[in-house]
Amino acid sequence: AEKLSQLKDADGNQVYAFGQTTASVPVSGASLTSMVFNFGGQVLDENGKLSCDNEGFKQAFEMLKLLDEKGYNPQNAKLKDLRNLFALGRLAMYYDQSWGFAGIKPINPEAEAFTVTAKPLKGGSGTGQSILQSHCLMMVDNGEARKKPWKSLLNIL
Repeated sequence: AEKLSQLKDADGNQVYAFGQTTASVPVSGASLTSMVFNFGGQVLDENGKLSCDNEGFKQAFEMLKLLDEKGYNPQNAKLKDLRNLFALGRLAMYYDQSWGFAGIKPINPEAEAFTVTAKPLKGGSGTGQSILQSHCLMMVDNGEARKKPWKSLLNIL
């Protein structure tokens, strides 16, 4: 990471060594949750309460702190920001879902030549667990009373 952070792009801009989304958007929370799992931690205890006093949780955020202190990670970046920096050659590496590549290729069609897939990271005593999320909208026709709201929703979508 130290050597990568010394790189500059063709215009002399800093190349960040590693990207982890930390912006205040929901997907950043999901990504940070994955990072906690990577380090063998948990976010919720067995009662569904926030559990930030476990070793894996602490290690994940110690790693984020280190990345920030050393300037390896662009601050307050969303995944779309990381994809853009990666496509422009200003971010050496970052983790994303496979469909995240769709945001890179239009910016840099040559990205296929330098983009690879890896297993989830392992950190601390973690086993490399991660999470995958998707969003689904199910529509059911339950009679006349629900048809009008569903029609409005479909117009919005």
